[in-house]
Amino acid sequence: MNCPHCQAVIPDDASQCPFCEALFLPLPAYQPYRLQFNKLMRDTSEIYKQHFGTMCLIGLLYTIPGMADALAGTVSTLLQQSNPPLNPAIAAGLIGVEFFCKIVQAVCSIYFFAGAVQHGLFLARGGSGFQIGLMFPGLMTFLTCAGSQILVCMISSFFPLIITCAAMCIVFSGIVEDIFIVSGMILIAIVWALFFATRLALNIPPIVDRNADVLDSFRYSWQMTSGNFWKVLVSLFVLALAGITGALLCGVGIILTIAILPLGYSLIYLQLTGQPNVRDYSSLPVETLPHELRLPDEIP
Repeated sequence: MNCPHCQAVIPDDASQCPFCEALFLPLPAYQPYRLQFNKLMRDTSEIYKQHFGTMCLIGLLYTIPGMADALAGTVSTLLQQSNPPLNPAIAAGLIGVEFFCKIVQAVCSIYFFAGAVQHGLFLARGGSGFQIGLMFPGLMTFLTCAGSQILVCMISSFFPLIITCAAMCIVFSGIVEDIFIVSGMILIAIVWALFFATRLALNIPPIVDRNADVLDSFRYSWQMTSGNFWKVLVSLFVLALAGITGALLCGVGIILTIAILPLGYSLIYLQLTGQPNVRDYSSLPVETLPHELRLPDEIP
């Protein structure tokens, strides 16, 4: 795994980094920790305000792929609506380019979200300043994150998609006129999607923090959300809502707020694995603190 403080490669069972000498808690196999919603919101707000400049830089880097995709889509739409009309071959080429841009945007979003979570963990553990290297995870980390996200999407959406399509076919074919049956099918699809999306939502932090593989990341997420389903669901909804509020400021304001989501997401992971964040360090023994958080006379 990588040291959470200096990112050096260290043994998986290490409790102290031999390079920067930082002490940290190894990820437990399972502990029945409970998510404290008020503490999560308070810690997220305080750390965000303390590192506002860094949060804005993370938000800028994270939103670049989306902005580029939106710009490409706008240019493509304007060209297709031009007068006189474009040559059909050129119009088809523009559609292909737009589709390619959306694929690149999706891939980059996963990559930079993993980087933003990695940077969020760095700040939550007492780090400071914008560390550009943290925003660019290694290739294997990215591939694992991408694979796990694809599987989460498949698990949480494939069955609901089938149910929804079946419900729509029933409605349009007139096989069943009872609207309650169709509504029940759609409700089952929604419940399935929400349940599995939430239970597997915390798969990214174990990958970027402990180099977990896809199956281990699912196992950790399932264990962390056990007994915390509703709190995790509400917390992620509130964090996502807070993250996109900046879009109300002519869209560009999202750069100022979007980093709230990966930061809060990182703090959820720390809470549910029993790891302290920087706002908890005041109650910990000095010898457990990273060197950068100690006073000069407390460093051996």
